[in-house]
Amino acid sequence: MRRVRHNDEGFVLVAAIWLLILCGGIAAILMLRGIERGREAKNEGDILKSKLELESAVETVIADILFSGPRSRWIMVPASGTVSIGSDDVAVHVSSESGRLDLNDGDLDRTDLLLRTAGFTAQERQPFMDALNARRKQMRKLASWPEVDQLLAKLPHDRMVTSCIAREFTLYSGLHAPRASQASPELARALSLTGEGQPLPLEPGTALRIETKVPAGASLLAVVRITGMQSRPYSVLRWQLNAACGTP
Repeated sequence: MRRVRHNDEGFVLVAAIWLLILCGGIAAILMLRGIERGREAKNEGDILKSKLELESAVETVIADILFSGPRSRWIMVPASGTVSIGSDDVAVHVSSESGRLDLNDGDLDRTDLLLRTAGFTAQERQPFMDALNARRKQMRKLASWPEVDQLLAKLPHDRMVTSCIAREFTLYSGLHAPRASQASPELARALSLTGEGQPLPLEPGTALRIETKVPAGASLLAVVRITGMQSRPYSVLRWQLNAACGTP
């Protein structure tokens, strides 16, 4: 009987030890899950905070242009600076879409020249130019930026990322050629434009590109058309978080 009792006691002791190990393991798993959920919640909170700061900076710039008019520090474009939102300084760059090459109305030869200057070979450019030319013949305008992305996908992805050529295109100027005074140095060199990058007063009705970036790295690219009308002072043409070719 004693031998059986000792065996029973030994079994109970072993079972208790394993139970403690099991409970400890479960507690550790729950604790790790809690830590992970805490990290996820913090990350989600940081993402939301960045998003709100980026949007607030864009709205601040628009409001300053609307209410301050000629006195606004953003009325002379291109313009760069910061906007304080909460405890962060959000970097802001404002430029005119008139300084970009319009994929709907811009000259096709200039478009091809821009791609060639950016390093795309004739074979690499051909599918893109053929698709764009076909749209022109069919009177089918690009209506949104996702459609532009589909068109740009015909170009080699690695070269697209390196050249960031998408920054030089727009759908919202309606111009046959970009205005030299508003063109970027890269576009001006590619198209042999003179007088690029000269800050000029924003013209009424011109599509404006507002790019914002928070210290954490998140960015927002917004294209708006400021009308000044009381019923609808501005309209949003494009709104894209963390665009591949956003604010540098």
